Amino acid sequence: MPICAFDIAPDGTAAPLSASTPEGGYRWLHFELKDPALPDWLAEHVPPIPATALMAAETRPRCDRYGDGLMLNFRGVNLNAEGTADEMVAVRMWVTEGLVVTVRLRKVFAIDAIRQEAEAGSAPDTPMEFVINLVERLMVRARDTVFDLDDRVDAFEDTMLEDEETLPESFTEDRRMAIRLRRYLGPQRDALGALEVTDS
Repeated sequence: MPICAFDIAPDGTAAPLSASTPEGGYRWLHFELKDPALPDWLAEHVPPIPATALMAAETRPRCDRYGDGLMLNFRGVNLNAEGTADEMVAVRMWVTEGLVVTVRLRKVFAIDAIRQEAEAGSAPDTPMEFVINLVERLMVRARDTVFDLDDRVDAFEDTMLEDEETLPESFTEDRRMAIRLRRYLGPQRDALGALEVTDS
């Protein structure tokens, strides 16, 4: 069973899944990777190659066209209680004109925000608007996390210069985390560049 499933009309009006997709609209289904029913559902509704990509245990940011759809992987900072921010969360996607399938291993807060808006009756108007909306949310969260880490590192360095104190252990970890996040987000910029070309 999907975590959530919506039919979305061309004006962005969202409603629970029905017998048929609204004319000119699209359908969004969001799954947990460990859902035992997912492989059978994918086999019935998604071509084999993108279905395999959606089931991948490990992912890297990507944007690849396949037939009439796009295979997308995006990463976000980990905002879950367990783990650290640089233990990136991933969303795997298959996007066509009438279908958006998203799959997660761990909760992705950017996806959850779209889900909450859809439950309130409003969602991105089109599949591509869905992708853009999601990417913007992921990047804003990543940017804010990196800025926060940078501010903390700067504050530690200022304190050291003023008081000649030994830097706390958290300083080194914060600096390393900021570096790791920037490194992880580099491939995502490449995927976003490919998406921009694909959408043009």
